[in-house]
Amino acid sequence: MKCPTNGVRSASVHEAMRDPPKDSGRDYTGLTFSMAYPQAINLVAMRTVAQSLHDITMCDLHSGDLSLAHQDLLALVGMAHLHAESWTIVDQMIRSVMAGLAVDAVWMALRAPGWTDGQLAELQDKLASLSFFKEMEQAIRAERAVGLDWYCALKTNRNATAFGILNRGHSMADLPEKALGWLWETLWADGDLWFYCQYQQRFIDLTHELAVSNSYRQIAADFDEFQTDIERAFSGVRRYKYLWSAMHYPNMRRVLETLAKNETSRQLAIAAIAIERCKVRHGKLPSELKELQPEFVSVLPVDLYVGRPLLYRPKVDGEFTLYSVGVNFRDDGGGTNDVVWPKPIWPANSTK
Repeated sequence: MKCPTNGVRSASVHEAMRDPPKDSGRDYTGLTFSMAYPQAINLVAMRTVAQSLHDITMCDLHSGDLSLAHQDLLALVGMAHLHAESWTIVDQMIRSVMAGLAVDAVWMALRAPGWTDGQLAELQDKLASLSFFKEMEQAIRAERAVGLDWYCALKTNRNATAFGILNRGHSMADLPEKALGWLWETLWADGDLWFYCQYQQRFIDLTHELAVSNSYRQIAADFDEFQTDIERAFSGVRRYKYLWSAMHYPNMRRVLETLAKNETSRQLAIAAIAIERCKVRHGKLPSELKELQPEFVSVLPVDLYVGRPLLYRPKVDGEFTLYSVGVNFRDDGGGTNDVVWPKPIWPANSTK
């Protein structure tokens, strides 16, 4: 079976993803960046390359070519390393999506027999070297700095046309653009800036705490309170006072929940690879996860929802249950409310 390449597979792609560029080379200054940065890099092309690498890996596995599958998997994980030091929320979310594609490919790959310990170790190390939370924290700081620069431009009238953007979707009794701009600048601008700085700092603090604690449960109550405060501020007549803040407010719940979900999946993949390496090297499953340490992992993979090691049970049929407690923070025994490493699509002893 010949795998379609879609123009993706080449020595240059594999070579580039061995040491992906950390920065996109973007200019972070000015109004143009603030409004158009998602288009500043070709996100569609990046997603196309990653999806093609995923599909090609599946084809490699179907053809039984583990050597090619290994190289394509490493390149796919490399896509999640790409632009790690590009400081926008969009960049970091794209990296998280790439990691999700890589984890899905890892699950399929581990169902194929014949992997060597060396191949699995290289893939595990590549996945383990990813990080997202400290990069997201830095991205929020960078976007705050750009927002403050734009705010200064509005206050000093260096960019009078920006009031039209500020007014978009927020007409106040059909006030003309200039009138609303005058009201905001005269009555509300300073309070809007103060509110903007406050909520951005709260977002930074929550992201930092999640990175340090590795526990979504630890920030859950504060995060819910934060969301309530934001929704209250942006409702009713108060939304006119915070035109600036509302325009720069990202969907923070989606950001943190997506990061937590994808990070949990990454930790599950690291644990699953380590378990497979144990089987390859010793011919049996570990009886508990801590047996993997330090031979196969230096630190036990963590359940990001509660900040504890993932849950694991070997089974008599040679398979195992590996899972996170998920968003309810409760161990349901690997049931539907937990985040479970997918079960094999065929029994271990069956003929494919």
